[in-house]
Amino acid sequence: MVLVGKIIVFWLFLAIMPFLCGTLFTKYMKKDTGEIFLNWISGFIGMMALAQILIVPAIFLRISFRAVCILFYAVVALCALSGILFGWRRIVQMAASCAKQIKKTPLIVWAAFLLVFMQALVYVFYTHEDADDSFYVATSVTTIETDTIFQINPYTGRAFSGLPTRYVLSPFSVFQAILSRCVMLHPTIAAHTALPAVLICFAYAVYALAGKKLFDGSREKAGWLVFLAGVFLIWSGYTTSTQGSMTLLRIWQGKGFLAAALLPMAVYLFLRFLKDEEAKGDYVLLFCLMLASCLASSMGIMLGAILLGCGGLVLAIFRKSFRFLIGMFLCALPNIVFAFVYILIR
Repeated sequence: MVLVGKIIVFWLFLAIMPFLCGTLFTKYMKKDTGEIFLNWISGFIGMMALAQILIVPAIFLRISFRAVCILFYAVVALCALSGILFGWRRIVQMAASCAKQIKKTPLIVWAAFLLVFMQALVYVFYTHEDADDSFYVATSVTTIETDTIFQINPYTGRAFSGLPTRYVLSPFSVFQAILSRCVMLHPTIAAHTALPAVLICFAYAVYALAGKKLFDGSREKAGWLVFLAGVFLIWSGYTTSTQGSMTLLRIWQGKGFLAAALLPMAVYLFLRFLKDEEAKGDYVLLFCLMLASCLASSMGIMLGAILLGCGGLVLAIFRKSFRFLIGMFLCALPNIVFAFVYILIR
């Protein structure tokens, strides 16, 4: 019962805190500012960006894991409090709007919710064992047990002779350790049971936002998109590298979350730009999304920059303005910086 309680508190933490922090982003967006999904997603991305900013310098400066945790919790709590103080009216409006829309929810939307819920339950009650557990999960455990960050080799328990260059700039396992440490939940349980249920909801929430944007706000058509995406993902597990495999089997790994949710989130933001809805909040969120992509996987460093470059070029052509190329370049600065650092430490 104690374990169940910790998992529930873990879920509540990742439901409430990102939502409150997200109001700081949506406050500066033109449309969809009353969208609960966008508010929660924005806050979660902001938390990942904060983790990247704190963890990477801590690795090179050999700052203790406990110090990073304290600073992370303090900043998140401050942002959540600020979200309440400056966005309480928006929070009330979102709650009222959600209550009204429940009665008018199309049947296909309920079917999509049920499908996502069932897929999340599979993560909760079943476990997919992967060879990458030997490093990713072991890194989270080693980080907590030794109070160090990438100083002890999780394979051998001995000190690293040199920094593992593939992982130090994308410390998603350390981010998982921070989240699990918050409620004293073992990182293995957090990685395989508690966190995947949250991440899969994140991924489908991104699909829902993109669907509404594609179909001019139609909830029914967005529901169909989410439902069909869920069905297709179930039947796409014929290799370990498909979107379905990354989403339904390995989303708790940074590279899985990158493919399943973070890169699609960038596509959603591009749709906002195409529909002339960009504002300061969109660019700040895209900048934080690039930081989150770098945190998730080393592939996110390059793929994020490539995606912004392609998206900026398309936006410049369709909107006939080169300011989008400048905006995408500024948002890609985290990718450029971490790519340069990777070359230096390689």
